Amino acid sequence: MSGPDDPSHLITALGDDLDHGFTALYDAYRTPVFTTALRATGSWTDAEDFTAETFLRAYRSLISDNPPPLDTLRPRAWLLTILLNTVRNDRRTKARKPPPTDIDNTPERPDTTQDPARAAELHETNRDLATRLATLTAKQRDAVILRHVLDLPIEEIAVILDCAEGTAKSHISRGLTALRKQATTGDTPPATATPDPAPTPRTPPQPKPAVTDTYTHPTAAFTTAVTSTPTTSTTSTHTISSPASEVRHA
Repeated sequence: MSGPDDPSHLITALGDDLDHGFTALYDAYRTPVFTTALRATGSWTDAEDFTAETFLRAYRSLISDNPPPLDTLRPRAWLLTILLNTVRNDRRTKARKPPPTDIDNTPERPDTTQDPARAAELHETNRDLATRLATLTAKQRDAVILRHVLDLPIEEIAVILDCAEGTAKSHISRGLTALRKQATTGDTPPATATPDPAPTPRTPPQPKPAVTDTYTHPTAAFTTAVTSTPTTSTTSTHTISSPASEVRHA
């Protein structure tokens, strides 16, 4: 879970030396970005791709002719906004194509640190949550993930979703109501998410050297919020990379 966000030292680092500052920014926020991407997509591989692309786009923005002003920048909200916009654009693109025959074409990377039975149970839980989240509207899905997976404050969720705090609370409440109804009835209705205007094409991330990070599945807290039936968190390893040096010399 994420606590209060104090990015002042990161902003100072970005102003002093962009490359070193961006590395610190990446280290501070790669896990919440990856966690959000995993919950939004239900695919470990897609989450890694979206995480890499989010930081790639963020760095390109910082070195552009019109970078975001550092004195008002809220890094976590900014990065998560980039991520969720990218995921929504990708969903719109895929919605125009024939649906896959299997909703889980790309299963989450297996965790070799746990026994096979537990790994299979966790995989099915993650798959089920991803399936149910996909039935919500885009705003409801994002709001539920930001609140009950990342534990972000309502004020920051409103900034990320570009809406009033009351509207953010409404998205969360309606999303949870729909998920709890599914958990009670066992029904999974068809997806209701509607596309947002002005999609932008997804840019494939550049090849990068690997950086190893430890990721903790937030399944327990999220499941508690939705079903009031907690499950045990487990730890896995994923590999993503900071794009700063590659973009700088591209």
